[in-house]
Amino acid sequence: MKYQLLGPVRAFDPIGAPLPFEPRHLRILAMLLLSHNHTVGRDQLIDAVWDDHPPATADRQLQNCLSVLRQRLPDDERGGSVLVTDPSGYSLRVPPDTIDATVFGGLTASAHGLAAAGHVEEAVATLRQGLALWRGQALSGMHGRSFEAGAARLNEQRLIALEECLDLELRLGHAQRVIGELKELVGSHPMREGLIGTLMRALHRAGRQPEALAEYDRLREVLAGELGLDPSPQLRELHAEILRDAPAMGGTALPSGPRQLPTAVRHFVGRTAQRDVLMALAADARAGHVVIAAVEGAGGVGKTALAVSVAHELASQFPDGQLFVNLRGFDHTHSPVSPADALRGFLDGLGVPAGQIPNGFDTQLNLYRSLVNGRRVLIVLDNAYDAEQVRPLLPGNGPALVLVTSRHQLTGLIVAEGGRVVGLDRLSGQEAHDMLAIRLGADRLRAEPEAVAALIRHCAHLPLALAIIAARAAAVPTFPISTFAAELADSRRRLDAVDGGDPYTQMRAVFSWSFQRLPSAAAHLFRLLGLHPGPDISVPAAASLAGQPLPEVRRQLTELTRARLLNQDSPGRYSSHDLLSAYAQEQARLGVDQAEQHAVRARILDHYLHTAYCADRLLYPRRDPLDLPGPAPGVTAEPLSTVDDALAWFAAEHHVLLAAVDHAAAHRSGTVCQHLAWSMASYLERRSHTDDWISTQGTALRLARTDGDTAGQAAALRSLGRASISLADHVQAQGHLTEALGLFTALGDRVNAAHARVNLAQAMELAGRFRDAIEHCHEALTAYRAAGHALGQANALNSAGYMHALLDEPDQAIALCREALDLHKDIGHQLGEANTLHSIGFAHHRRGETDTAVELFGKAVRIYREIGDGYHEAIALIDLGDVQLALGLPHLARQTWTEALAACERFKPALADSLRARLAGLPAQ
Repeated sequence: MKYQLLGPVRAFDPIGAPLPFEPRHLRILAMLLLSHNHTVGRDQLIDAVWDDHPPATADRQLQNCLSVLRQRLPDDERGGSVLVTDPSGYSLRVPPDTIDATVFGGLTASAHGLAAAGHVEEAVATLRQGLALWRGQALSGMHGRSFEAGAARLNEQRLIALEECLDLELRLGHAQRVIGELKELVGSHPMREGLIGTLMRALHRAGRQPEALAEYDRLREVLAGELGLDPSPQLRELHAEILRDAPAMGGTALPSGPRQLPTAVRHFVGRTAQRDVLMALAADARAGHVVIAAVEGAGGVGKTALAVSVAHELASQFPDGQLFVNLRGFDHTHSPVSPADALRGFLDGLGVPAGQIPNGFDTQLNLYRSLVNGRRVLIVLDNAYDAEQVRPLLPGNGPALVLVTSRHQLTGLIVAEGGRVVGLDRLSGQEAHDMLAIRLGADRLRAEPEAVAALIRHCAHLPLALAIIAARAAAVPTFPISTFAAELADSRRRLDAVDGGDPYTQMRAVFSWSFQRLPSAAAHLFRLLGLHPGPDISVPAAASLAGQPLPEVRRQLTELTRARLLNQDSPGRYSSHDLLSAYAQEQARLGVDQAEQHAVRARILDHYLHTAYCADRLLYPRRDPLDLPGPAPGVTAEPLSTVDDALAWFAAEHHVLLAAVDHAAAHRSGTVCQHLAWSMASYLERRSHTDDWISTQGTALRLARTDGDTAGQAAALRSLGRASISLADHVQAQGHLTEALGLFTALGDRVNAAHARVNLAQAMELAGRFRDAIEHCHEALTAYRAAGHALGQANALNSAGYMHALLDEPDQAIALCREALDLHKDIGHQLGEANTLHSIGFAHHRRGETDTAVELFGKAVRIYREIGDGYHEAIALIDLGDVQLALGLPHLARQTWTEALAACERFKPALADSLRARLAGLPAQ
């Protein structure tokens, strides 16, 4: 059997003869093929045949059509029908290679892999093979909203494949060959900038510069006349390159042109041989390859300075963007940056809106590689721990240069990815002398040659140590260099290993020059900062760390900033680089006794716990409270009073809180770890930081198991189950929640067991186990009533009612939800009231009472907006748009879904893509 969607919809028997189907049979077949091996609902099939005007006998006619399809389609290999029925609809179980659209998708994916591996000619041949499957517009002859989105998706895939194919052919030097095809495509798609950019490059390379410029002028006039817009920045840049007759134009610029490189060392000297190697590798990258250069050497030897300096020099040759991340592979204060966190930063840099970044590392990785595929980008991965930390961040296809710095030998990267090692040792005597001469002046060095030689020797020829000493000497030009040489020569104040030891310890004496001149209070605060778990700190957190009033701590932070021992990255937030952090930790070990260290850790963890708990209460005041003891003496909590305060604080402290959970676990503060993870969960859920939600609860669970804390295990498992529900992973959710339910039951904790049952019902809803879900809701309801837990009763009733609505039992649904609504109103729980109005509206919609459904959904949306709950607002707006569409009001549905999309992008990004597809499928206004 063969099925064709890439043109008129057709089906052929095993010997190649077309199967005779009536138009409505073909419409059903097309809808099943678009979702092959997945279930299509009965209502979707009815819409596919009759659009918005099904006859009264639609159900019977649909069954007749499906019967005809079963008779005419051959059986599968086991003799069963390929048309499968299940409780929720129908599916067509056919091999993927029998559908031309699926074959096309496989060929384009294969071509991506070939191109990424540098096999450009094979990639072009594969793309041409896939494009040959097309016989016109996808789903030709299939009209109606049921097919518009599918046709648009397939046709867009064809255009993308054509663009990639022509771009690859252009890379092979076939400029003349592709011009005709490009002109035809641009004629059909006169505002598609990717095609126009490729045509401009092809014309320019063929020596037809005036025509290339004319294409740009034509587009500019069209955009200005029809939309009042200018061409995109990347196309304007291409236009400027052609005007300058620029020779190298391998691809269009990235949408946002990231420029993430940090400031380069102003007076970089030496490293001539290594720079020459990197320049040669850059030339290889510009030829169309992904080139990886691993700059390896000891800490403090200048790996980052070299990589950043070279990157700045090469930036103009990689105009599509420069990405930079400090992976913190060797950092005494912070954990290494995970590939997932680094990837999120790259997506931000590439201009992807936060609401459009998908959940899950694999989907984010696919998006990143798609954005940089075939682009001229330069990526600096600084301070890597090993190859596994680097490998996910590599682009799939060139022309791209990746500079990696690490203390480790990245053997795996060299062997598997063909990277090139650029080894870096200490500076030569002449290079070190030149570095000091540039910073201090040749005359000053000539006056004290022996002191200069001693200084270089005691600094172990390390660039970082030399740079810091030169900066100190330049700040006091009247001091002789021998002063600094003598301090370094003093064994009591010098680095322990001046002749090549760990550069963190080699910096000790240099930092002490500033540290020992501090007032005692500021010096003590600096020591205490070595006990702080996070990457940066706020003023109130520093006050809690020190157990001192805010005004005093502000003065001390100002003194530390002036002494260059802290950086103020933004108003009220302070940080230090890794060397200073390591020095602060050492000072804490030397100058703070164990009893004070314990008290400091207790205060700082209490600061974050109590502020997080306060913030959580502002976000969800009806949540069952924790039995939280008061904060330790000296703790200064953040002043939070509104929902906006809470959200802003959580956002600012996000990464610090994650580190605080790990810190509490490392110091076996089980109760603090569990309560802090609990206090963060609602925010992480609300902002769709599901990976962090799972990570923090996983830490709490492991510590609770180690400590034998059954209640802590149960609480963490329940939260992990809820996180799995947000990812639509019903299998994992049911596993966690079933275990949590068992533990709560064993503890005799009926209320929390009931909470777990309601959550378990939600997981079962995802699995389609609606009857089982209702049973759990009613068992929870019984427990809530026995405990007098009104909010729990309302939630259980609402959940049970919603399940009945899903089972097409709207009368039972409405009765249960009305009871829930009365309870929510009695206790003043607006969120619950809105959730229940939403459920009742859904039940009325299932009963066909669309006007009532619209009214109830509208009330729910108004309450969500009033309490600032954009997460639930997005879901309610989507359902409201469904009802408006069912009423034959697509213009209202468009308005509602547009509002929903804005909310999804902020609070429910996982729904954003499907909602865009719905909007695209609406009829044109």
